[in-house]
Amino acid sequence: MKNLLAIISDANETKEFIRYVANMSIDLNATVHLLYVQERTYPIGSVRPTGASYIQNQQYDKELLETTKKDIREHIKDIKSKLPVSVMINFSAEYGNKAVITNEYVSTHKTDMLVLEGQKNESFWIQTSNNKDIINQVDCPVLIIPNPAIFKPFAEIVYATDYKEEDIDGLKELLLLTNTFTPNITALHITNNIDFKAKVEQAGFLDMLHKKTNYEKLSVRIIDESSNDNIAQLVNDYALLINADLIVILKEDKTFFEKIFQSDNTNKIIKESMLPILVFHGNA
Repeated sequence: MKNLLAIISDANETKEFIRYVANMSIDLNATVHLLYVQERTYPIGSVRPTGASYIQNQQYDKELLETTKKDIREHIKDIKSKLPVSVMINFSAEYGNKAVITNEYVSTHKTDMLVLEGQKNESFWIQTSNNKDIINQVDCPVLIIPNPAIFKPFAEIVYATDYKEEDIDGLKELLLLTNTFTPNITALHITNNIDFKAKVEQAGFLDMLHKKTNYEKLSVRIIDESSNDNIAQLVNDYALLINADLIVILKEDKTFFEKIFQSDNTNKIIKESMLPILVFHGNA
C-alpha cells in the first residue's frame, strides 16, 4: 500500500483539498497523512510581542491551533462518511516552518508521494515560496494540485522529457505510482532542432522505453520550440490538446525546469490549464 503525505495549505479552505486527496487515495490504494503546519500568528493590529504580551500571544496561537484542528477533523469525518469505501486518513498539526517540518517528515517516514495544494485559481507554475522550498528540498515525488480541483483518474499523462537516462527511473517510479490507472503516457520532448536525426532518435528512444519499463502504453512526441520560446506554454498546449489529466516533470532536468520558470509569459498562460503537476527528482 502506498503512503501519501498531504500538506494542508489554508485551514479555512481545506475541505475540497482533503476530498481530492481522499478520492485519489482510493484509486491509488494508499493511506493518507494530513499535515497542517501553523506558523506564529499575531492578532490583527498587534505587533511582534515581547514579555507579557509574548505569553498572551502564545495562548492565542494555542487556541487558534486547537480550533483549526477541530475544524479539520470534522472535515475529515464528514468526507470519509461520504466515500464509497473506507480509507485510512491520519492527521497531525504542528507549529513551525512548513518547508522544514515537511522535509523532516519525509526524511523520517516512508512517503511515496507528497501532495501540495496550489494557490487558489493559479497553477503549479505560480507557486508560493513555501511550496517552491518544499519541492526543492524533499526527496520524494511531489504532486501539486490546482485549487479548486475535482479528482480525475490519471488516464492520460504527459511526461516532459529531455530524453535522458534519468527519465527511465522517473518513468518507472511514475508507473509504480499510477499502475492502478494503466495510463497512456506521452514522453514529450521540446526542441529547436527537429530534423531527420531527431526523428530517428525518437524511434530509438521509444524502443528503449518499452524495453526498460516493460510498459507498452508509452508514446513519444517531439515539438518544435523555434516558433515559441515559452516552454511552459508548449507543454500546456499539448496537454490540453490530448486532454491530459496530469503533467510530469523531472526536476533534475535543470535546463527544462529552469526554462519553464524563467518565461515571462508563463504566469498568464499556464494558469489557464489548471492541471495537476507531478515533480520527480532525478534519484526518485
